[in-house]
Amino acid sequence: MPRTHLLVPPDDPPAGPVASAATGLLSARVVHPKPTQLEEELQLKEALQQEAAHPGEGAGSRSDTEQELPTIVGYQHRIVLRPDASPTVAGASPAVRLPSGLHYTPGNRIPVADALSRLPLDTSDSPDIDDGEDIVALVSAEMSDEPDTLTEERVRQESQSDPVFQRLRDTIATGWPDSARRCAKEIQPYFAVRHELQAREDGVIMRGMDQVVVPSKLRAQYVEQAHLSHDGIVRTKQLVRRLSWWPGQSRDVTEKIRNCQQCQASDKVLSGAVSQAPLQPVPFPDRPWSKLGLDVVGPLPDVPASARFAVTLTDYHSKWVEVGLTPTVTTADIIRILATVWSREGYPDELVTDNGTQFTSREFQSYLKQRGIRHLRSSVYWPRGNGAVERFNRSLKSWFIAAVNQSEVPFQQYLQLQLARYRSSPHCSTGRAPSELLHGRIMRLQLPVFAQQPPPDPIVRLRVEKQQRRNKRAYDARHATRRTRISVGDWVRPKKQVHGSKRRQSRQLQLTSACSTGYVSPDRAGAAT
Repeated sequence: MPRTHLLVPPDDPPAGPVASAATGLLSARVVHPKPTQLEEELQLKEALQQEAAHPGEGAGSRSDTEQELPTIVGYQHRIVLRPDASPTVAGASPAVRLPSGLHYTPGNRIPVADALSRLPLDTSDSPDIDDGEDIVALVSAEMSDEPDTLTEERVRQESQSDPVFQRLRDTIATGWPDSARRCAKEIQPYFAVRHELQAREDGVIMRGMDQVVVPSKLRAQYVEQAHLSHDGIVRTKQLVRRLSWWPGQSRDVTEKIRNCQQCQASDKVLSGAVSQAPLQPVPFPDRPWSKLGLDVVGPLPDVPASARFAVTLTDYHSKWVEVGLTPTVTTADIIRILATVWSREGYPDELVTDNGTQFTSREFQSYLKQRGIRHLRSSVYWPRGNGAVERFNRSLKSWFIAAVNQSEVPFQQYLQLQLARYRSSPHCSTGRAPSELLHGRIMRLQLPVFAQQPPPDPIVRLRVEKQQRRNKRAYDARHATRRTRISVGDWVRPKKQVHGSKRRQSRQLQLTSACSTGYVSPDRAGAAT
């Protein structure tokens, strides 16, 4: 705000201001609005010079003979008197002297409000600056409860309470009519798949063995959960169809994705280029984790410094993907990320890369040779030679765009969620989820899994139980264990695992339940709960 000094006549009561002086703030003063001593001195000097140039003028002026000497009103400055009784601003450079006859009065003793400080006169050559009044807007966001998590129990409850499903269960139990026209209007969309529908005892309706028929209240949430990774229409449909079904499912998924803002921002619809030569498909490997594709993506914009580059790995058989983030992409960085993956999945037979210096270095070649991995390189300037990993890289880039545009989930966590959904979604080439082909089971994420999982191996169970019995006999013999004499209702002092000379038992607690085995160690009798 401009600094203002007033000159008022010494009337009692005051008749009004004689003159006012204002100094507009320059750009440097706007950036640093805190007044300095020198600024106050210059402002006071300007006020005095204007008064000297126009004596006797102002709102409260009178004739020269009647005009009394005015009083200068200071704003955030100090006045001192030199030994020669000539008043000057403290520390002024150059010195600012008050004209003879003027005297200084502190602002707190001036009854006239400093209103002109908000309406300065346009007398300076400084550029006009709009001081604009600060406006504070209170924005209230309507907080809505998070939707209930999709669980098997919630699907059962909605299936039991849905009136359409009640009619559908009755029709399945009594038998379907000969034509859809003879069915009730609300169950006519189910007539085409009537031979595949079956009603379970808990009220859930299944289509086949793996697909649950979703009630109308949960369909929008099913689509929302399946599209959390913002995949395309085909992949999202495959994920939803893998575990669920309802009439109009394809239409609901298509409408959801077409109206998705993040999908529109990432512009996933790319025009296909005309091939110059017939496509040469890559032979499909016989088993998972036999042939892998390796590539580097980056540098990526608007991401954390630790994630400027992404090292991607794709299994040609199962389509399982691995992503490692790194600030640099030297050969040592590539080997470090690969070593982490090898510790979980083991070594592949073949590794396909491009001709980057990280992959053609002697260090990388020696690393693969020591582990018996055959290194295949694609043609120079022809990334399609490693098409499996290049196709995944396109999806990965769209994930990075979505991660930057959203702020609900941290960057690293968002990437892990996208990877989990990608690995659990059926791939368009294999028709199976990568987790099924590589690990032999369906990953359970947001959508309930009603499909039958691989049965446990009875030989493994028997072997584990046999080993547990052997360990129990050895432990009981070594520690001389006995059956506990503690019963429900007794007061016990559980032993605490502490170090040093601190108390090793807690306060007394009443026993409310007994151990299933009924055995405790003599020195741990108080720990039975």
